[in-house]
Amino acid sequence: MNYRDVAPCLAEIDWDLDPGPTAPQGESYVETREEFAIVGAARLPIVHEACKSGLYDAIVMLGGGDPGFTEAREITQRHNIPVTACAHAQMHIASMLGNKFSVIDISEAHNMHYYNLVVQYRFANRCASIRNIDYPLPRASNPQARPIQQEKAQAERGERSEMLER
Repeated sequence: MNYRDVAPCLAEIDWDLDPGPTAPQGESYVETREEFAIVGAARLPIVHEACKSGLYDAIVMLGGGDPGFTEAREITQRHNIPVTACAHAQMHIASMLGNKFSVIDISEAHNMHYYNLVVQYRFANRCASIRNIDYPLPRASNPQARPIQQEKAQAERGERSEMLER
């Protein structure tokens, strides 16, 4: 999460940020179904602790692909605490803004995962497409990945960015 960008919006709100569990592949991003399942399971004790503490009115789970969200809903319902996650919230908001929406992601590796979320969240009739810009995030297993941070820096300098022109 980019705290610098979010902090002004949260200035008047009492909130906490739990960094969450470290994925089995280290600090790189979750990409495979196995990694989503492992990270999702590792998030559940954090959700349990937050619910039992009595300190929170709601829980927002960050991280694309919503690992552990469905299971977290079961936990939070017992405590009457609402919970949402990125894709879940984004699909609901997009549906309120228009009749159809598209999912745009950075890598083709997530396409089927997001399709499954669209179906699971019952938005199949509202989702027009799932597309990607083919700029996977850097991972040790993919050292040839296009440098998304370099593309961002180029765009910020006003230079041509192939990623933004796609």
